[in-house]
Amino acid sequence: MDEIQLLQRLIQIPSFSGHEKKLAEFIVNYCKNNNLDVLTQDGNVIVYIKGKNRIKTVIFNAHMDTVNIGNRANWKYSPTGKNAGKIVDRKIYGLGASDDKASIAVMMLLAKLENKPPCDLWFTFVCSEETDGSGTKNFLKWFTKLKSYSRYHSKAAVIGEPTDLSNIEIGHRGNMIIQLTSTGISGHGAEMYSSNKLAISKMIKAIEKLQFEFSIWKRVFRNRIFGEPNFNITNLNTPDKFSNIIPAQCNATIDIRTTPKLHKKLDLLLKKTAGNYISTFSIKSNTYPCIINPTKSSLVRVCKKILPDCILSISIGTTDLSQFTNRGIEAIVLGPGNKEMMHKEDEFIELDNLRKTVDIYRKIIWAYANE
Repeated sequence: MDEIQLLQRLIQIPSFSGHEKKLAEFIVNYCKNNNLDVLTQDGNVIVYIKGKNRIKTVIFNAHMDTVNIGNRANWKYSPTGKNAGKIVDRKIYGLGASDDKASIAVMMLLAKLENKPPCDLWFTFVCSEETDGSGTKNFLKWFTKLKSYSRYHSKAAVIGEPTDLSNIEIGHRGNMIIQLTSTGISGHGAEMYSSNKLAISKMIKAIEKLQFEFSIWKRVFRNRIFGEPNFNITNLNTPDKFSNIIPAQCNATIDIRTTPKLHKKLDLLLKKTAGNYISTFSIKSNTYPCIINPTKSSLVRVCKKILPDCILSISIGTTDLSQFTNRGIEAIVLGPGNKEMMHKEDEFIELDNLRKTVDIYRKIIWAYANE
């Protein structure tokens, strides 16, 4: 099974967030059939390959889960199932083709090929990246408790998120998911009420004020490295399901991508701006600060030598990079996927990038081991 056939099979197996079990089983069986040391850990699949240099390690990381299909009618090519993975004009189509199953295929093949690596290798196929990042979090919690962990003097991680092989991402903007709740009076839809007593009206006013203020914050908190912060409403709802009832509560979820100064002040700014309309604020636990790795780190130096034309960049969205960095593991994001096709209908990847990525990853392993 070559990398193209392998990717087709991975795409055909649905693996929406929270439903990665079948894909995990496929990866485990592939590894066992190729005599690889494989284990499962909190829903993740982990492959370990002992290297010649036991004080250095390279960790490869790709996530098994995908977002949902969305509107199936908008897909020209099958997103999952036996007809998925169709090849047209040297592109392979299907849900997760770029994000992140191409990287899984590459890493599975790489694990098979690198049976005598120059340093220890870990391949981590994680769950729940698209929702809360708990797959990588649980892996790192387990990994750092291993007896062998303290042996490593140098640790590097390569995360296979899509970068088109044209960018090496060394950081990302921060992210806060904010839950807002407004409360008001309840009543019958046929009656007239003052808008300042209604939960929905309060929420609308709060959001309008936040949107106005955020247009100012974009300029005030713009950062030379991280660019501008961003603001999106991702959910708006009320608990009541009847159309003739005035709901006493309204809930909203806001996705805010932050720069360093805004990240520190955001909680206070939100309360100051919308506090008169909102009864409760809460920040979801999977908050990510802004992260940037040093451009002179060993891993970055190695990658720039191998890929001199690649641009060092910052991701506008969060990745699992920060989880490695916060554990003292230098990390980059470099993957074969098409970044423009993430979370879109008729997702695809260029087939030529698959074999190219295998070769690049092998070069990274050998160069880092000998750095």
